[in-house]
Amino acid sequence: MILRLIYIVIFLSATVFCLPKALAQNAVGLTIGGPTYINFTHGLGGPTAVEAGVSFSYNHATHLYGDYLLETHDSLRNPQFNDVGLFYGVGGMIVIVNDDHYRNGKDGYYGDHDGDVGFGVRFPVGLDWRPSKTKEISFHVQIVPIVTIAPETELEFNAGLGLKYHF
Repeated sequence: MILRLIYIVIFLSATVFCLPKALAQNAVGLTIGGPTYINFTHGLGGPTAVEAGVSFSYNHATHLYGDYLLETHDSLRNPQFNDVGLFYGVGGMIVIVNDDHYRNGKDGYYGDHDGDVGFGVRFPVGLDWRPSKTKEISFHVQIVPIVTIAPETELEFNAGLGLKYHF
């Protein structure tokens, strides 16, 4: 069973990497910041995409998010910077406390006990840069205002620098 699963993963990986770059609508990446995320982006055609990410925080919590994004690479083209684009969107986030001592800078902000959950609405905004010679690699910087809904209604901000591999 395990061997069959390994063969399937290898086959699907080889198939994806053999697709023409024009069909490359997926990306996997790492965003370093507060918090640091591993993320996956899927282009929906045109300027829209969906993105999901997961972070296992050093503060003993798991962060999950999902965003709907609009990308505007054509509006910010500059010969000096190759292909810089603006992206913005809306999404949701969930924080699951994995430890009885998670704080996020406040006293029990998402909960004091293992298993407590917080959630909110995200509004990511950022810049994406794809160097002209390596279209499969992109770099981004983003700021993400978040309106937390539970356990308290508050405004907070996440920010990060990231790298993505497009396939």
